[in-house]
Amino acid sequence: MSVAQNIRAAREYHNYTQRYVAARLGISTTAYSKIERGASMPGLARLRDIAAILHTTAEALVARQMPAVPLAEALQTLAEEVRLLRQTIHDKLGPLPQ
Repeated sequence: MSVAQNIRAAREYHNYTQRYVAARLGISTTAYSKIERGASMPGLARLRDIAAILHTTAEALVARQMPAVPLAEALQTLAEEVRLLRQTIHDKLGPLPQ
């Protein structure tokens, strides 16, 4: 997927409108639409702003494929897996040192 397609997919995932994202960026809906169509490529600072609004990273937006889940969900899942692993170790070996 292109950067433009990744941006659009992330926006649609959150059910945000182009108008909403454009307003958060302080640009016109037309200017934002050009970014999603690939007619305009945002600079790094603007890309980071877009990523923050869409709860992802600039790196994810420029990757060939978007992660299957947003970063926040992935981190939450990882934290739960760590908790379960700690519980398993505790059950087998006793309390872990802090």
